Amino acid sequence: MPYHRLLARQLKQFFQGDSPPPKNWHAFLDAVDKAYREADEDRSMLERSLELSSQELLQANSEMRAVVQAFPDIFFLLGADGTILDYKGGSETDFLLPPQQLVGKRIQDIPLGEVGKRFESAIQTVQDSKGLVSLEYALSVHRQDVFYEARLVPLHESQILVIVRNITGRKQLEEQLRQTQKMEAIGKLAGGIAHDFNNILTAILGYGGQLLRRLPGDLRLRRPAEAICQAAERAAGLTRQLLAFSRRQVLQPASLDLNVVVGNMVELFQRLIGEHISVVMALDQAIKPIKADLVQLEQVLVNLAVNARDAMPQGGTLTLTTESVELDAAAADRLGCRPGAYAKLIVRDTGCRMDDTAQAHCFEPFFTTKPVGKGTGLGLATVYGVVQQSKGAIEVDSEPGRGTAFQIYLPLAHHLESTAHQLYDEPLSETGSETILLVEDEATLRELIRDTLQENGYVVLEACNAEEALQLERQSASPIQLLLTDVVMPGMNGWELAECLLESNPQLKVLYISGYTDDTIVQNGILEQGIPFLLKPFTPPVLERKVRQVLAAPPKP
Repeated sequence: MPYHRLLARQLKQFFQGDSPPPKNWHAFLDAVDKAYREADEDRSMLERSLELSSQELLQANSEMRAVVQAFPDIFFLLGADGTILDYKGGSETDFLLPPQQLVGKRIQDIPLGEVGKRFESAIQTVQDSKGLVSLEYALSVHRQDVFYEARLVPLHESQILVIVRNITGRKQLEEQLRQTQKMEAIGKLAGGIAHDFNNILTAILGYGGQLLRRLPGDLRLRRPAEAICQAAERAAGLTRQLLAFSRRQVLQPASLDLNVVVGNMVELFQRLIGEHISVVMALDQAIKPIKADLVQLEQVLVNLAVNARDAMPQGGTLTLTTESVELDAAAADRLGCRPGAYAKLIVRDTGCRMDDTAQAHCFEPFFTTKPVGKGTGLGLATVYGVVQQSKGAIEVDSEPGRGTAFQIYLPLAHHLESTAHQLYDEPLSETGSETILLVEDEATLRELIRDTLQENGYVVLEACNAEEALQLERQSASPIQLLLTDVVMPGMNGWELAECLLESNPQLKVLYISGYTDDTIVQNGILEQGIPFLLKPFTPPVLERKVRQVLAAPPKP
């Protein structure tokens, strides 16, 4: 027991008569004095300890407030009846009132409509269960939905801590992911249908063309045949658009001057969109070459021009802008491409604004706001597919009074190549006398190609697979000048067949035909440079021209 407490007990006993007085009063008084000094020291230590504890508590409170302030979330403290006792963070848009007007109000009385009722129900659930409760809700701010997540945490004395977080960005990312997954699923379906349909269309177009050439001039017979061919060509166009959207078309990319491509299209635009629409160009002369397929890039520009024309029936201005941009990680992640340097193409019209629904779905196949019979809904889907397959990105921006702008980001090339198509000094004849080894496992197509080539004077050796082709090559009395082969076949594919034949005949020319976009010569829809290739479906004139071009090309060194 401390000394001063022992003395205090002795004094109490003495004054109560329970104990004789101390024999040495001086020693006794000294002991009392010592006890008081010790008591003072103990009190001083206690006061210093309390002062230190208060300072630590203040510092802890200050640090806690700093941590809370650093969070982007909104915090408010509710009383048992839902009255807001304290509030931190947020802005006027978060609860449709300035923050300074919230304290003292019951959260149920804030004009939040259905959201207020949901908060009231959540508060009751917390009070009943004494557990954490979460809820999500949306508020309309400037005609835009803003999404929030609220967590209600029970505290002492029936108070509730409410933590509110703006989750609009997360919701947008989730919606983008769902949209991407939906587009990918539709693309796979469309690509599969288009590939199978192309084999059928090749036969329809081929035999339809032969029928037209053989029919006499009787219009009663020619008109139905022409209608069949025209319908097949329209169907082939639709399949090409489906393949473009699904990123399963075959691209032949080259390094291009974007300004030259845009400039060459302006004259076509004027005829395409009409004189009531002005075309303006604002081109960055320092822009670097891009890597893209010339034909597909021209198709992108045509589709966007047609879309702009339809948005400006009373006339307006179509502006084509090019500029160089650098996408950082955040921008690239938002657009779904890689960070780095890009050429940016902006196609802007001054027409009517696209509403939010149209902007969200405009790149989906068969989505259209046009009347029935006025559009297929594949124009912008084709644009989307070409840009995505070219490893670029596209976004749309549409606001009242400003029209609509499509912004396309295209990857840069290392150097500039000629954009002109290959020409020959002499006109190419569509007939020949060379020997061609034809390898195609689809019997109908093989017969069509054989008949077409024989009509043009060629000697045709036909095989249904690679093994049969190798046997024909060994038995052939005359040298074979051209191997015309499908790429994907049972057993040995066309690429492997060509390698075998080139070992014994290095001067052999090879022309590949295919409807697939992921085989030995086409990887992810990109054709290896310098490989002669013919994509299904094709017509007899296209086949004849391509065969003649390959045979007339100079031999490889």
